[in-house]
Amino acid sequence: MIALGVIAIGTMICARIIYNNLAEYNYRFIERKIILERHIGRANYSLVTIPLTNIRNVIQYNLLEGGKAVPNRHIFTNNRDRSQWYCIQYQDDGIDKSVIIEPDGGFLNSIYANLDIEK
Repeated sequence: MIALGVIAIGTMICARIIYNNLAEYNYRFIERKIILERHIGRANYSLVTIPLTNIRNVIQYNLLEGGKAVPNRHIFTNNRDRSQWYCIQYQDDGIDKSVIIEPDGGFLNSIYANLDIEK
């Protein structure tokens, strides 16, 4: 019995590691919305859709106040280098939420241009 439990736990850990290493994230602007997607193999999953009108702030992750915890955050990056991360703070149904992304320069410039936010 114990062996089956160990095998089940080992299988779940391996599946989680494989799942996280195979996932890639895609960020898009479509109809004044930012759409965050996860790609695994050929499968594509839309995870978060943020209307531009709901976005309150976009800030480099390292510049957040004193390393304070980000409320209701979801991380959509594969890279552990936090200097490349950006936090999009928005409101959804009256709840403050945040997503952490690692945008390329073009996507980041598009965010700033569409929101009139200073870099």
